[in-house]
Amino acid sequence: PCGRGLRTARPPAKLIPKGLFAVSFWVQVLLKKFEFQQPLHRTVRELRAQGLAVSPGTLTGGLHKLKDLVWPLAGQYVLRSREGGHWQMDETRWPMFCLPEGKPRQNWRFWVVVTPEVTAFLLEPTRSGQVPQEFFAPGTEGIVNVDRYAGYFRLLGADWRLQLAYCWSHQRRDFVNLSQGTPRWASWAGQWVERINGLFASNGQRRQAWRQKQVQPLAALEAQVRRQVAEMKEVLDRELADEQLAGEPQKLLQSMRRHWPGLTVFVDHPQVPMDNNAAERANRPLAVARKNFYGSGAEWSGELACACFTILATLRQHRICPQRYFQAYFEACARQGGRVPAELEAFLPWKWSAEQRAAWTTQEHPP
Repeated sequence: PCGRGLRTARPPAKLIPKGLFAVSFWVQVLLKKFEFQQPLHRTVRELRAQGLAVSPGTLTGGLHKLKDLVWPLAGQYVLRSREGGHWQMDETRWPMFCLPEGKPRQNWRFWVVVTPEVTAFLLEPTRSGQVPQEFFAPGTEGIVNVDRYAGYFRLLGADWRLQLAYCWSHQRRDFVNLSQGTPRWASWAGQWVERINGLFASNGQRRQAWRQKQVQPLAALEAQVRRQVAEMKEVLDRELADEQLAGEPQKLLQSMRRHWPGLTVFVDHPQVPMDNNAAERANRPLAVARKNFYGSGAEWSGELACACFTILATLRQHRICPQRYFQAYFEACARQGGRVPAELEAFLPWKWSAEQRAAWTTQEHPP
């Protein structure tokens, strides 16, 4: 009718107010950098090849704004990681550039904490044992799978009721390295590698029977694992008493004896693995990212990396499609005018039912 003009639908809400790009654009930029470890300059070239000229400054500025949106969400993941009774921890270096202190480069550390529900990263300027001390609240009780780094010893203080479960893969590596580096001891070290491999195999079967609640097979495998551990300890004590064994083999066995209580925590706790592989695997994307784009060029950039690595690792843990997840989350932020939604529980995977989790496993539109 005359005088009314045209009515059009409202445009989709912008994630960055007055920004040029839609939510889906920023989802792709974020995933290319932190899920696929692609340097930002390569993303700029890729976009230019597709006919879209975007400056590196535009992408950097957008990611800076995204940090304020994902940081509170990742904080919920970190809080959840402090709960429970079993953790796996590891750390890896992360170069930081252009920090206020004026040094051109500093090696910070990403500490990873893996639980059955969450994988969380902590970005810290130090490798000190103070980091795990501050992570675990006083009175925390449980088991922590770790390597033999001395910084974890601080968790054995009176403020915590924690057991350290040491990694048999690291222990086995000592024998493998000795075998490869000193042919004289290759046969002796090979016997220890075979013992450890046999223990891994038996315990793997035991853990499977435990998860499947197979009572009779579990009892037999339980006895087998305990017998293998007792036989290994007997050989350890006998060889250390042998005065002919000296040098590097003796040091290796002495270290094994010192760590024996932690190496055998798994015997009484079938839910605890013999290795710390889950934490080490969680660090692999960071190692690739460090090789591809060297680290973070500012503290806010490190915080963004920390938040994204945390969320993405947990999504992988739950087999959730990261594209669908970030699309849904950023759309919720856009509807709030580019701010964090008031209710974050809808985006915490450990709170979802099995049906809800299954609905997020494909790359279709979010539910």
